[in-house]
Amino acid sequence: MRAYQLPKGGAGIDALIKVERPDLKPAYRQVVVKVKACSLNFRDLGIVRGTCRMPVRENLIPLSDGAGEVIEVGPGVARVKVGDRVAGCFFQRWAGGEAPADVHASALGGGIDGMLAEYAVLEEDGVVKIPAHLSLEEGATLPCAGVTVWNAMMEHAKLVAGQTVLLQGTGGVSIFGLQLARMMGIQMIITSSSDDKIARASGPATELNPGLIFARRANVQGISVGSMQMFEAMSRAIAASGIKPVIDKVFPFDEAQAAYRHMASGAHFGKIVIRVA
Repeated sequence: MRAYQLPKGGAGIDALIKVERPDLKPAYRQVVVKVKACSLNFRDLGIVRGTCRMPVRENLIPLSDGAGEVIEVGPGVARVKVGDRVAGCFFQRWAGGEAPADVHASALGGGIDGMLAEYAVLEEDGVVKIPAHLSLEEGATLPCAGVTVWNAMMEHAKLVAGQTVLLQGTGGVSIFGLQLARMMGIQMIITSSSDDKIARASGPATELNPGLIFARRANVQGISVGSMQMFEAMSRAIAASGIKPVIDKVFPFDEAQAAYRHMASGAHFGKIVIRVA
């Protein structure tokens, strides 16, 4: 199968090369997915630049986010079947509850091979069916940015209609946050260094008073994407509301390096997608 490979973390965008990898077979409670599309996150850029602190294996197939069709299932698989349209979970071994201590060892495109390939072997509890109204390109944008927002806003902060959320920037995470906040009736404040991007997101620019943050004694909480169960809950909400992810640009498989460079430029608004097949 065709795939992209990074020799080591920090090797740079130019080090990404296309390779031929052996065909894949599923083991117990695993599935093989024919990947149709992948999407980039800032973490993926950090891995090629060497600024990501998470464990990165050598000769890695990059990217945590991808979607496609299940073409084969291993013994014991019951959650999905051949023909299902699915996205891979960022963490392959975090079904629900508290995150395992070694959760980052199962992170796609970091601790283990990721999705920038024609096929991927994923855990049965490491895939989620994507909403029927989404294309596979749209579904490929959900696993990292979408689940991170859901975890932060719905699981951790437990925001409800009428409350307010602050969103920083206009990349994939923030734009998902904007969409989910609108869907849930949550008030939004979004920041950007670009007035043009602010106009696209939530109207005219205004000033943010940081003194209000101190006055409210706000705290900071780190978020590690989320579990398969969080992903399923988000997918149900997306299916019910009919919202669609914002895609900035779609690149063909042979131009994966150009997709990385587009992210590095900071010119994108929403998600950057690579079409695999």
